[in-house]
Amino acid sequence: MVAHPHLDLLHRRYRARSKGDQEALKGIIADNVVWHVTGKSQVSGDYRGPEAVFGLFARMEVLVGGTLSVEDQDFLTSDERTAVLFKMTATRGNKTLTANCCEVARWHDGQITEAWGFTSDQYGFDEFWSSGWFSEAADGVWARRVKL
Repeated sequence: MVAHPHLDLLHRRYRARSKGDQEALKGIIADNVVWHVTGKSQVSGDYRGPEAVFGLFARMEVLVGGTLSVEDQDFLTSDERTAVLFKMTATRGNKTLTANCCEVARWHDGQITEAWGFTSDQYGFDEFWSSGWFSEAADGVWARRVKL
């Protein structure tokens, strides 16, 4: 059985993300991408374009002081869509997040054009990402990481 081409792209994406390799990620995320984060926290919303998406990733890293970890568990692929089941863990102060998540993505010409993130515990996810606030100091770090 031959693996689906999106499977290789997904593995490359998660390897690049775990290493913080944004250059490798740039080729996988389309210029017109829309990334949806469900919920009501400070990271929830719709992010349009690669800069906004990379800004989201960097902001999440800053908010958790680099403790964000994503462990991929399963990949599902078709010609137009993929779904990744993964476990996300992170720490903010005295709070710890352990969430089973699913990311569904739409692909076109080998790039993600739209993605949706879901979690098994939306209330816990929102509470974790909502605790505290996004300080100007953290905002400056975020801006430098995404070169704004």
